[in-house]
Amino acid sequence: MTTRMHRGANDDDNTEFDYENDYDELEDAYAPVVGIAVELIEAGQMNEDRPEDRVALKLSRSGAASLTADEMDVVHERLNPLVEMYWKKDRAAFEAEFSRRRAPGFYDESEAGHLARKRFRKENPPEVEFRAAAAPGLPVTAPQDGSWFVGKDRAGHFAHVRWRSDEELESGENPDWVRWDTDEHFDLIAWVQSCWTGDDMAEAYG
Repeated sequence: MTTRMHRGANDDDNTEFDYENDYDELEDAYAPVVGIAVELIEAGQMNEDRPEDRVALKLSRSGAASLTADEMDVVHERLNPLVEMYWKKDRAAFEAEFSRRRAPGFYDESEAGHLARKRFRKENPPEVEFRAAAAPGLPVTAPQDGSWFVGKDRAGHFAHVRWRSDEELESGENPDWVRWDTDEHFDLIAWVQSCWTGDDMAEAYG
């Protein structure tokens, strides 16, 4: 069996992709998107340096299996709505929706904010946040209300941490500090406030 990590080795959402069993199914599922991408590129309507234009070009050349997780997001957010409109057989409505989505500012504001926060998270992982803080606190002073903060454990690891309270526990378990992303025990020795927002936590950890 031939497999590889679909969506790219550096993406968060990696899944094992079985070429022998999954390739044809994936390409069939995205055939309508590829068809429209080819048509619009050949018509000169998707030849700018926009995310959807770059993904459409990659789709037309290499197929859906070549896309990363971020590129798949572009397909779902920007290309699929056009596919749905196209298959309604109303060319005028399709052209109107295409023009609306190509208008300056349609994606820019939300995308700029999203990309800025994504860049912020990449530049400020837990270790960077911790080392940038002026005075880390002792575990006894860390919040126990379920909110997140950056913790350091005895092994020198850093993570977003929270207090797991009695309400969440099963019989025989004790309240303790746990990693936000996995709920695994975290041997907390010091902590600092995190600069990550609730949206950052939701986007990073789901």
